[in-house]
Amino acid sequence: MLEHPDLDQRFVAAPQASLNRPAFRVAWPGGGLPVALDLAASAMLDCFDEPLSPRHLADDLVAALGLEPAVALESASSVAQTLLRSGHVIPDGMVPMPPDSLAYPPPASP
Repeated sequence: MLEHPDLDQRFVAAPQASLNRPAFRVAWPGGGLPVALDLAASAMLDCFDEPLSPRHLADDLVAALGLEPAVALESASSVAQTLLRSGHVIPDGMVPMPPDSLAYPPPASP
């Protein structure tokens, strides 16, 4: 079974630099992992522009897409956990690194 972040805790998008293209987005959060996001993943990340809990995101998935509540909750929790681990979202109220201290793009590998 997946580990879920607290289903009622709210998360917000972390400050990040991004390269936006019509079909994808590459995002680098401060202190996190750069990732390439397709249109669906970009839309899910954009949901966290305002504080959002996995439970509320699941409710929106049920209403917007007609998903079964259990499937929507599993999906929303999985997305929140993945974005949290990669540094793309942070717990609401956390003070993130100042954006001017971010150095992007990251240096090339040796």
